[in-house]
Amino acid sequence: MQLLTFTSRVDSTCNRTMWSPPWNRDRRRLYAAAALGLTIVFNLLPGSPCWAQDDALDGAFAALLTYDWGTNDQVLLPIEAAIVTSRDRADARQALERRLTAVLRGDAPRAAKSYVCRKLQQIGTADSVPVLSELLGSSELGHAARGALEAIPGAEAVAALRNALPQLDGALRIGVVNSLGRRGDAASVPLLAGYLDADDPALAQAALDALAVIDAREAVTAVLARQDSAPATLRPAVADACLEIANRLIRAGQLDQASAILSKLETSDVEHVRWAALLGLLRAEPAAAHARLTKCLASENSRIRLAAGEWIRDAADEELVGRLAASLPRLPQQGQLCLLNALQQSPHAAVRATALEVAKSPNASLRAAAIRALARSGQPADATLLVAYATDADKAVREAAQATLTALPGMAVNKVLLDDLEGASPPKQVALIRALVARQAPDLEEVLMRLADSPTESVRLESLTALESLARPEYADRLVAILVAAPLGRVRDGAERAVWRCCSRIADPSRSVEPVMRQLRGADAARRAALLPALGRLGGEQALQLVKAAQKDADRSVRDAAIRALCNWPDATVATDLFELARSDERETYRIVALRSLARVLGRQGKENPQAALEGLREVLKMSTRTEDKEYVLSRLTAVRLPGALELTVSLLEDPALADTAVDATVDLAEGMKESHAQEARAALQKAAAVAKDPPLKAYITKLLWNMELKEEKKDGQ
Repeated sequence: MQLLTFTSRVDSTCNRTMWSPPWNRDRRRLYAAAALGLTIVFNLLPGSPCWAQDDALDGAFAALLTYDWGTNDQVLLPIEAAIVTSRDRADARQALERRLTAVLRGDAPRAAKSYVCRKLQQIGTADSVPVLSELLGSSELGHAARGALEAIPGAEAVAALRNALPQLDGALRIGVVNSLGRRGDAASVPLLAGYLDADDPALAQAALDALAVIDAREAVTAVLARQDSAPATLRPAVADACLEIANRLIRAGQLDQASAILSKLETSDVEHVRWAALLGLLRAEPAAAHARLTKCLASENSRIRLAAGEWIRDAADEELVGRLAASLPRLPQQGQLCLLNALQQSPHAAVRATALEVAKSPNASLRAAAIRALARSGQPADATLLVAYATDADKAVREAAQATLTALPGMAVNKVLLDDLEGASPPKQVALIRALVARQAPDLEEVLMRLADSPTESVRLESLTALESLARPEYADRLVAILVAAPLGRVRDGAERAVWRCCSRIADPSRSVEPVMRQLRGADAARRAALLPALGRLGGEQALQLVKAAQKDADRSVRDAAIRALCNWPDATVATDLFELARSDERETYRIVALRSLARVLGRQGKENPQAALEGLREVLKMSTRTEDKEYVLSRLTAVRLPGALELTVSLLEDPALADTAVDATVDLAEGMKESHAQEARAALQKAAAVAKDPPLKAYITKLLWNMELKEEKKDGQ
């Protein structure tokens, strides 16, 4: 079983490591080491042919006598294997321990003895203590020996550390002090207490830290005695030690003793000590938590208020939350804000009662905080009030009300909102629609379709915006009818987008244009002018034929609508038409729109036909005269992963008007091409780094270049 377990571990390690790029070049060495390890384990198992001779283990110990830094670690694998296989065999462990301690007594190199100390941390017993004790004063091996003694169980090891302490100095003494603290040695308290007045601040600090973790009355007394008498340089460390002791006492249920310690720290000059003392006292004196927290919330120190608020949010129980909520009106404004923020996630009825009262405040910040506090504690009946706040003159209050309307739990809230919707004022209707959509209330489409015919533009726009994301295909014909009736302007634009999105959800893409085509048959000029731009958004051969015919229509509004349809087209099938429009149209507005539409559809073509996309975008860039249009083209060029695209962005780095956008485009392109075109990407990034002005961006480019170089080095080394 041991052999199978070890084999499984080695096999798992080999498989993980083999496929990790940094180690590919070490595969052979790794497998050789694994094979050697398996052979060693097999030979060390009882009953194996080599068990009696222990040849491999003897060889490893012979090698250990001359082992030094830089020696191949494989020579020591038999020792590692022997430690594994002797886990449940005391006689074998004792034999190994004897052989290891014999190396410590000899004249083996320092590296060998350090190795032995590390192994004794794993298998050492009281038998190793004498030889390790002799090394504690060694400048070369003292720390290694101490590490072994700290790990060896039993009183002998601790006694060795304690007895050596007076004979040591400097870092060796500090190390033993730390070890005695970690071992929790109560017998060393008198020694450690004597170092609290040491001239060496590091030693005094170490003694404090050790005493703080030793669970003994004498250790506590020694630390507390220094609270008032310690020099100024040591007082922060004394305070930290006292906090450590107090927290241990709290965990042990000794609350009175902890409270006595923490009360003296509550007024400390060190801010983190005051915070820690506050948190400790809240646990040690739960009966006084309310008074203490309200005092903190009334403090002028914002950090203290925030600390109290965080504790309330994370740890306050239901009874304390109720008391705090009831006392909120008596706090100063900043304290009220802090407490309201802390109570946002509480469903307590007292929070609701207080929040509803504070929501009447003339102070907008308090109103907003109170409204947010209703997110968990509010009831469906509060929805109507929240809708009123969603139309408040203050933006923060409006946003808070909208967020709370969305967060209020329960389907009953949806019913309240729907019941209020029909008869509400237009501003409230807008707020209600937003809340219902955010809450994902079911069966909203019918209500929204009715409101899309509202005489108020804001309500119609909000309804159409919601239908854009919600309307199912069965509503397409009705939305097209709304589009036909909509006047020019924002409402028609909203209806156009809603028709486009709704028709796009039709399962068969070839039929997505049918709801619009049905309305176009026999339509007059006004209806065609309204429908053609939506048809253009859907695209397709059938739509393209109709749009091209409309470009020759006698009615100017229809011709204009056909141009808009081309500019709305979803793909590059109309690129030729858009180029023609951009070159020949006399109206500057349509020329600009055509160029931007070209940049959009050619950018989408970047994956399917990158070369055509690159050539088209290069031409669009030449035809663009406005800086903002050129920037838009550059943003679309990042989808074309070709060296020519990099050349184009790099060529614009020297243009002051386009430099920032060109740097962004170059970085995006180079990062996307660092695998496929590493050389060109690296050269482009180097040029972008020289031009970039934003420090974080420059740092990011430097990181990209460094990663690329590192990857190339690893590839070369394989």
